[in-house]
Amino acid sequence: MAGQDHRIARLFVCFLLATVWLTALLAGGPTAELDGALSASMRPPAQGWIAQAAFAITWLGDWLVLVPLAVASAAYLVWQQRCVEAFSLLATVAAVRVLVELQKAWLGRPRPNVDQWMVEYSASFPSAHAANSLATFLAIAILLPKSRTARRTLVGVALACSALVGASRIVLGVHWPSDVIGGWAFALIATTPLWSSLRSAPKSVISA
Repeated sequence: MAGQDHRIARLFVCFLLATVWLTALLAGGPTAELDGALSASMRPPAQGWIAQAAFAITWLGDWLVLVPLAVASAAYLVWQQRCVEAFSLLATVAAVRVLVELQKAWLGRPRPNVDQWMVEYSASFPSAHAANSLATFLAIAILLPKSRTARRTLVGVALACSALVGASRIVLGVHWPSDVIGGWAFALIATTPLWSSLRSAPKSVISA
């Protein structure tokens, strides 16, 4: 009965996240007043230190950082003889990257019509930096630690880092806020199975 309750809870959470994703898609973008107002409030008037900081932070969501980090984490798990977790990590990261690009190509939302402080060529929704950073950081935070305390700490760090990456995309003028929210929602849906897999892990693996 408890297992069934957990499955129902996961489905409900995924439904809520899918609703957030759909709302970000339908209610955001170039014609959305709220998106425009939020973008304007977060974007500094000139390329000062805030823009420079955003440019540095945004690289945390680039593939040049995320892919090597995921591969190194998977290699560590294999070294620890935790091959299932290693496969789960790489599969999650790869799936999110591919599906985000497919969404961009299918939906084709234009990026903000502002002086963008970073060159981007793909469509706007969802934010790949937001989705890929959250999915990668969360997958690592969930699967690498062997204790609940370490996992909670790393999950907090993962959420904070992804929040900074998402905010940096808006500051740089390359994404609408709804793009970032949609990316986060999709990443959370994609990482939900990783949480459920922990419930069947040996107690020695997940003990505090």
